[in-house]
Amino acid sequence: MTRLENFISRMTAQRDILDQVCVEVAKMEGLVIELGLGNGRTFHHLRERLPGRRIVAFDRALAAHASSIP
Repeated sequence: MTRLENFISRMTAQRDILDQVCVEVAKMEGLVIELGLGNGRTFHHLRERLPGRRIVAFDRALAAHASSIP
């Protein structure tokens, strides 16, 4: 497997897991907590998949893309 294929595989798996979690979380009430904001990709994805939900993200240092900062 090439490095590119490995990266695509990891990102696809991450997206698929997040999408399944969002289906379950949408059935619950309350805020969503993300530990480790990183560059903000996951936060941005959660925000799109869970519109109207409050998402609180924690990280040691802010390094997220400007469009993905809570």
